[in-house]
Amino acid sequence: MGKEWLDFIKKKPCTKEELLRYTSLEAIQESCDKGEIVWDKGKYFWIKNLHWKLGKIISVKKHYAFVSFDETEGYIDKKNLHGALWNDEVFIKGFHDGRRIQYEVMKIFKRNPNPLVGTLIFSNKHWYLEVEDVAPIHYRFLVNEEEIPLYSHHVVLFQILSYSLFSCQCQILKDLGSSFDEDMDLKKVLYKNQIDLSFPEEVEEELKNIPKDVQKEDYEKRMDFREHLIFTIDGEKAKDFDDAVEVLKENENIKIGVHIADVSYYIKENSKIDLEARKRSTSIYYANKVIPMLPFEISNGICSLNPDVDRLTQSVYFEITPQGEIVSAQLFKGIIHSKARLTYEKVNEYFKTKKKSLFSKEIIDALELLQKATILIKKKREKEGRLNISSEELEFQMDENGKILDVKRKEAGIGEAMIEECMICANEIIAKILHENHFPAIYRIHERPQAKKIEEWMDLSSLLSYPCSFSSLTITSKQIQKHLQKIKDPVRYKILSYFLLRSLSKAKYDITPIGHFGLALQDYTHFTSPIRRYPDLMVHRILDIYFFKGEKQKKITEEYLSEISEVSSVHERRAQNIEREMDTILSAKYMERFIGSSFQGIVMNMNSNGMFLELENGIIGFLPFSFVGHNIYYDEEEKIALSRRGVVQKLGDQIEVILEFSDPSTGQIIFSLPMKKKKNKIK
Repeated sequence: MGKEWLDFIKKKPCTKEELLRYTSLEAIQESCDKGEIVWDKGKYFWIKNLHWKLGKIISVKKHYAFVSFDETEGYIDKKNLHGALWNDEVFIKGFHDGRRIQYEVMKIFKRNPNPLVGTLIFSNKHWYLEVEDVAPIHYRFLVNEEEIPLYSHHVVLFQILSYSLFSCQCQILKDLGSSFDEDMDLKKVLYKNQIDLSFPEEVEEELKNIPKDVQKEDYEKRMDFREHLIFTIDGEKAKDFDDAVEVLKENENIKIGVHIADVSYYIKENSKIDLEARKRSTSIYYANKVIPMLPFEISNGICSLNPDVDRLTQSVYFEITPQGEIVSAQLFKGIIHSKARLTYEKVNEYFKTKKKSLFSKEIIDALELLQKATILIKKKREKEGRLNISSEELEFQMDENGKILDVKRKEAGIGEAMIEECMICANEIIAKILHENHFPAIYRIHERPQAKKIEEWMDLSSLLSYPCSFSSLTITSKQIQKHLQKIKDPVRYKILSYFLLRSLSKAKYDITPIGHFGLALQDYTHFTSPIRRYPDLMVHRILDIYFFKGEKQKKITEEYLSEISEVSSVHERRAQNIEREMDTILSAKYMERFIGSSFQGIVMNMNSNGMFLELENGIIGFLPFSFVGHNIYYDEEEKIALSRRGVVQKLGDQIEVILEFSDPSTGQIIFSLPMKKKKNKIK
């Protein structure tokens, strides 16, 4: 009888026997698997009637956890986890504890099916695993002692076999080596996230058929740009170059060429290399290393736009008017011969010093013209409401042995800004071609932020003496940008930018072009990095089939592209989390040498346990309230820490602190106050 049986359970909870009068056991199980109904206390319930939400545990600390649901995050106290672990899917229910809304796990929907990483410990005549950021304190990971040889303080890959409320039974899958091995802290993050460090044998075998140089037959039906002054601008340590640019004067306009490596020409759909790239979705960058989406023979070889060699491209040409408008855009299949490999560091040095000795005259002329064009583009974009904020990244300077010499904020200069503007223009042009021609496609979308999150940000702005005059329901990026421009105090601007990034929706991939809120663009996609992002590679394939070859019958289904979009979005977030976790570990590793030293830190955020402080070099650590004084209370609404005598600390305050503790294995960096103010001390 189809889905009519659900009407009964929507009205009242039903026993299994009652439901089986109207439907089959298979249909009941299917609805349970979808999270529509749930078995609880001897009956099936319609999930919406319980006011439960389906979420995923995304972070677990000693005493609390965070759950992700409906594109937001919620706090769970350890006593309300009820046996749920990291990466489990759970049904949750919210409640107000008198100070804020937090959540309780009502039922575990699906356990994390993936292996985990832990360190073997022998204690009290038993083996168990020490596992970080998976379960709250006192949860035990027990080991079957009859398994493979066990070595104390070895890191292992393991699978959970059975669960109870306060412990689980584990099976060891693989010994990864001693926990004291160099870089084991970093490797643990990769293994925990199921990242393959090497390529399968079948991929290595298929690589033998990929040419190392452009072949004679590859030149056919391509525009020849080899005589053009084309060059790349990338980081000093970059080895894979998937974009190159050129620029020239065109009457009053400036003409820009953006040349992107034609990866799809070499990587055929459903080949072993392609399937592995689809599985990875993105390259992962950390410290001075990369886990590539494509093998180095491709990413650093035939598809990298290296200087002084012929390379195949998909090339976009467009003109910029004096008003910053993009006109007369064209797309070609091309072949280029890059004339120079420039670095951001040298380009930024040139614009800072104007040293003519850094580059040839023709390169300098091109750089000056390119800067002029990108200034015009940027001014127009800002008028249209593009948000000029981005998360700050750390840069780790290392020696050849991997020792961290220094840490500083990664600062984008003129070189980075020029390339960024060129790539955004190319991505927008390609998105318009896809949209206007009704090609099946993958778009890069950024939805309007949730009203509730923006309201919280607006309240914070008012607390910092910058009240907002717009509605959270109809807010535009232009309104936010204008508001940020009014904030003259650099510390308050920094804090509001930091919280705004947390309030905005996360950009993702989708087959529907609903627009990009942050860039204030209606049509946007990712086309410019096919070496390191799978959606870009798919966009190249789509253009090859529908634009260049003019195929009329649809060969690529929306269902297929939708699946790729969803997987790529999930894997992108995974890569971002890995990179953040790596930065945290490397930061703690660097700070170890400064234990006992004093620093100046700015209060960037607080929770009920303490304050998050950002140091001058961009590293963030934690100052517990227990190290500040007795009976410190955090007022979440006012974003201040209080004692009986009044305000102790507020956002933006600058505090002198002592580095008390730094642990690379957990990424924890703990500060205390100088001795004259300090109340407690770590034992």
